Amino acid sequence: TRKRLTDIEALAESLQEQGVICPVTVRIAAWPASPGIHQDRYELIAGHRRVEAAKLIGLPTIPAIVINGCTDREAAELCVSENMQRTDLTPLEEAEGISALLGTGHTVQDVADRLGRSRQWVAKRANLLNLCADIKARLANPDDPFTMMSIEGLELIASLPESIQLDMLKQFGTAAPTVSAIRAAAYAHMRDIDS
Repeated sequence: TRKRLTDIEALAESLQEQGVICPVTVRIAAWPASPGIHQDRYELIAGHRRVEAAKLIGLPTIPAIVINGCTDREAAELCVSENMQRTDLTPLEEAEGISALLGTGHTVQDVADRLGRSRQWVAKRANLLNLCADIKARLANPDDPFTMMSIEGLELIASLPESIQLDMLKQFGTAAPTVSAIRAAAYAHMRDIDS
């Protein structure tokens, strides 16, 4: 059987077959070469996966678009915006991207407008970062059944306190719970707290 390729290995195979179709984005950054002397170097803004894939297959150079006068904030926005356009993003990667945009001073409405999504979608997706570390670890493993859980289920779990999330992990074991099972478990926990 053929081993499963990592994302970078799959991208490297594609680059080997088709070449680099989409250039990476870089900016000129002044780096001190020696005291009092600055040497222009390129700083990668967007295209990290393409660079890693190109290295993997031994490409010495790849095409790049150079942006002059790009501030740190603009560079961060470009990087996040490009990553958010990938079709293979996991919900947690989307949440991290949204959090990065919010961290550059954008409002939820700004991010929603930029991504062409509703404010509610942005807020719910960003809230996924409230998932406990154990659930995040399970979601990072592509072979874990938890990766098959619906986004609605993940959003519901993320809205619960960490102690309840950990209890749910014990309750559901290795299975990916349905939304109705998560609701029932959350309701039972809340009822226990009230009594």
